[in-house]
Amino acid sequence: MMAAELGEGAWRLFEAELWYSAAALVRQVIECGYLLTLMSESRDEAKAWMTSSHDEIVRKFMPRHMRQRSVRNFRAGEYETHCDLGGHPNPVGRAVLRRHPERRRLSTRGNWPDLSEHLADTWSGFVAGLPLYDPRMNPADSLYSPIRSPDSGHEIECLLAEWRERDTIARRQADHLDPRLASRQEHKVSR
Repeated sequence: MMAAELGEGAWRLFEAELWYSAAALVRQVIECGYLLTLMSESRDEAKAWMTSSHDEIVRKFMPRHMRQRSVRNFRAGEYETHCDLGGHPNPVGRAVLRRHPERRRLSTRGNWPDLSEHLADTWSGFVAGLPLYDPRMNPADSLYSPIRSPDSGHEIECLLAEWRERDTIARRQADHLDPRLASRQEHKVSR
């Protein structure tokens, strides 16, 4: 839910052409994606996060720490770029300020697909963790059911598949991150 609100906030800020503010929220979406991916790899990570104090969160769940523990290969350079453009106050961030003279040199068209891809990555981390947390996905559990969380999950998967089918850049990005994703998306679109 945090990632969804951050994504909606970034979308609204992009609509208002507040590119720097939106970039800060996109960076936070990336952090949510890291966290969900780490939690999809281990219930212990989720438990630690849920029961940690502020100091423990800082010590264990900063992005660099999550990247070190995660099986998935997060792109540290991309996260660093997002920190520069809209995370920590940094002179590089001037380039996305709508009233700064350097702003005119950058196109804002890339912001939308970037937000979309980070939201899709975050969704993938969430879905990957469901077998660890949703008893409805375990055939041995009495709650097992063909109706599984998340609500509207099938609709979201179809929208992502359609987006990747129509957008070659999104498709290439998905293939780069997870080559298995492309074949799954093609299969879902054909259904």
